Amino acid sequence: MQLILIRHGEPDLSQGNDDPPLSSRGVRQASETAARLALEPVDRIITSPLLRARQTADALASRLNLEVEVAEGVAEVDRWGASYVSVEALRRQGGQPWANFLADPVGTLGGDEQLFRQEVTASIREIAQSTHGRTAIATHGLPINLILAELLGLEGLTNFAPHHASVTRLHIGLGGRMSVLSVNEITHLNRDES
Repeated sequence: MQLILIRHGEPDLSQGNDDPPLSSRGVRQASETAARLALEPVDRIITSPLLRARQTADALASRLNLEVEVAEGVAEVDRWGASYVSVEALRRQGGQPWANFLADPVGTLGGDEQLFRQEVTASIREIAQSTHGRTAIATHGLPINLILAELLGLEGLTNFAPHHASVTRLHIGLGGRMSVLSVNEITHLNRDES
């Protein structure tokens, strides 16, 4: 069994939206990811309730003719914040805003770290226990980081920089034990666009 964690495509930041949709590049990224994953068996699609993840999941669902299930627990921290904050924009800005994010990523995005950890972990474990094939999960950078850190025994929540529309794979073994198969697959994305 396998969980396929897909980071959503690039969001459109031009509208100042609290729950931004995908940009035109993000739509292309979601389509490229869907085309790649349509080449392998996917039995189930789950998404965060946030629009950028739902649109990423919908691209795969339309290719595979599958329904999309929503799981609150795989949403990004910004669902609790007053507004959307792009981690990529913080990285480009650098300085104190970036340092604040690295020191406290969950708090910077408006959330409570303990609650975030509990929700994401419980949701991923519940999905893993109810999966009998391959499940694709459209999610976000910090949930992916959290699960990878737990499985690999790493400190913190900023060990990886999942690319927009990247794929991270987890294997579910006997007794529900999870292990990491791959991190941040991006070979399916058009290099000129990504």
